[in-house]
Amino acid sequence: MSVSFYIKGHPVDHEGSLNLDNGNAASLLEYLGYFEYAYDLQGEIPARDLKIRCGLALHRPEGDALDAGRDALAAQGDQGAWHIHAPRRPGYLRYRIKELLQLLDAAGDLGVIRFD
Repeated sequence: MSVSFYIKGHPVDHEGSLNLDNGNAASLLEYLGYFEYAYDLQGEIPARDLKIRCGLALHRPEGDALDAGRDALAAQGDQGAWHIHAPRRPGYLRYRIKELLQLLDAAGDLGVIRFD
């Protein structure tokens, strides 16, 4: 499964959106301080607020523990479903934040970013 971040009211396409797998989308939202969205992975955020949080996140020291990367993981849950997480290189979230900033520039300060 995946989550697309796009400008509300605009078509979702490769050029005008950012697409992440569910685990990375949840990690990105948590990294930006949007813990309330990290479970449901859907919502709307004013572009201006998101842009401020992206800027603050990029001012954290490189190599911080929250963006240190992760190893691949496969684990079977209590109900028998498998949970698989692809590996993520250090600095991945910062890289995606920079891509998100491009989308935010296109949205402008009055735009809204939708994700689902």
